Amino acid sequence: MIKYIIWIVKVAIPLMWGYFTWMRPYARRPDKYPPELRMAKGQKLARRVLRILKVDVEIRNMPDFKHDEIYYIVSNHTSVLDLVVLLAYLPIPVSFLSKVENKKIPFVRTLMRVYKGLYLERNNLRQEIKVMQMTRDSLANKEVSWLIFPEGTRSKDYHGNLLDYKAGAFKAPLATNTTIAPVVMWGNQMVLPLRTRARRYKVIVEFLPLLKPEGTTFELANKIYEASNATASKLREEYGSVQKINKYGRKIMTPQLSENIKTSK
Repeated sequence: MIKYIIWIVKVAIPLMWGYFTWMRPYARRPDKYPPELRMAKGQKLARRVLRILKVDVEIRNMPDFKHDEIYYIVSNHTSVLDLVVLLAYLPIPVSFLSKVENKKIPFVRTLMRVYKGLYLERNNLRQEIKVMQMTRDSLANKEVSWLIFPEGTRSKDYHGNLLDYKAGAFKAPLATNTTIAPVVMWGNQMVLPLRTRARRYKVIVEFLPLLKPEGTTFELANKIYEASNATASKLREEYGSVQKINKYGRKIMTPQLSENIKTSK
């Protein structure tokens, strides 16, 4: 509990300052402010939050993002910090999709307005189709790059595969021939749990090669999923040997006894 109290106190000051100095006015009239300026403001705040949380981010294979091009960034999802990390280090303005439940959180709701994000209602197919059509129109008009988590929810099994990437998430880039930038993050899931302790928390962000969409949405989703899952498996194995963390954290990173028995057979 002490861990959370310290973080809440330290994070609250920059968050409240940002909320009243730029988030609220930007949220009221986002089109008045250039996407680059909105991104720079959020990036500065996100990096400050990560410093307070003692998170060290290692970026690998960052693509050569062209500022006059639009991209569709797809990432695995392990923690609420995923968006913070990507917002802190992506070199281009982005908008993003979020689950509709986050609309009830005042701070998140304001940020979504700042970046003109869209909400997805899980188990509401009609609404999901409408949102993906809006995303497609944005890509077609080359308004802004988009960030999406195609698993649809957080993957909570540290040792399991990534959750399947939903084919519907790839309709927009396929229809608009938008370059896709797959990325895999690992380590975010170790930062926020109450019982994990470390002097510093390491997070690895590895970009996969850019690719142009082709084939069907199912083929595209499967292709990116397989590459992302293989990268996640590699990062999982590496992470266990580089992150210094307490016994509880180590227990999370150590496969269950049943898995060890299975492997040895």
